[in-house]
Amino acid sequence: MSFIEIAKSRYTTKLYDSNGKISDEDIEQLKEIIRLSPSSINSQPWKFTFVGEGEMKKKLADFAFWNKDKINAASHLVVFSVIDDISLFKAQINEHLGEGAVKYFEEFLEPKGEAEMDETSGLFILRILFIGLCEHGHRQHAYGRYRK
Repeated sequence: MSFIEIAKSRYTTKLYDSNGKISDEDIEQLKEIIRLSPSSINSQPWKFTFVGEGEMKKKLADFAFWNKDKINAASHLVVFSVIDDISLFKAQINEHLGEGAVKYFEEFLEPKGEAEMDETSGLFILRILFIGLCEHGHRQHAYGRYRK
């Protein structure tokens, strides 16, 4: 399927088929898609957790307000966590990335602050995940944003 076909076929759903499940194989491929997703200075400033059936999904659904029923009916919930401690992130990139990448972070990204870095990283990676879901035949998605 071409990218344009994928873009035309995906949609945000209002109701999930609670009998539909994403296979373990598809989950593993989606994890790899996210892992390989590009990020500024190759920093991957996010973590992601796939949550299937169980108590944790129910607890997270309680924070979703009007999406609670959708989360409980969905096969899986993907929780994205982005930078919540810039000093820790800076220490990590100092250890793992080259001087040019660190300098770029210090001059262009760090001054924007945590909130803008969260927004940019999280929404971009979410879009890549949606494309991956569509490629595997899962065309219905919903998402919400939650702060600490």
